[in-house]
Amino acid sequence: MSKTTTNIIVLLGIVTVMVGGYFFFTQDSTMFLQSSASDQQLERLLVSSQLFVERSNTLAAINIDTTIFDSAVFDSLKVFSPPPDEYLIGRLNPFAPTNTSIPASPTTTQ
Repeated sequence: MSKTTTNIIVLLGIVTVMVGGYFFFTQDSTMFLQSSASDQQLERLLVSSQLFVERSNTLAAINIDTTIFDSAVFDSLKVFSPPPDEYLIGRLNPFAPTNTSIPASPTTTQ
């Protein structure tokens, strides 16, 4: 390629980027939100946001008295239920195929 051809190609590239940037930054952004589907989505978003704010205010208004946990009566309570049975934690070899059975050793129970 000659030097003149290279300069023309670079100049055309720069002009193209400048024209594209001009159109990109001068477009009216509300033009893309004019459809009725966008209006419906915006309406649903506003309704769900309002519902979230109402529920958040309801939860913020709840006051729980936690002084019962600091009392001697609560500390004196005893558990009369039996402890849960021992259970296996995971597999001995997690990379082994699942269709083979591997006996569990007693060291894997908790």
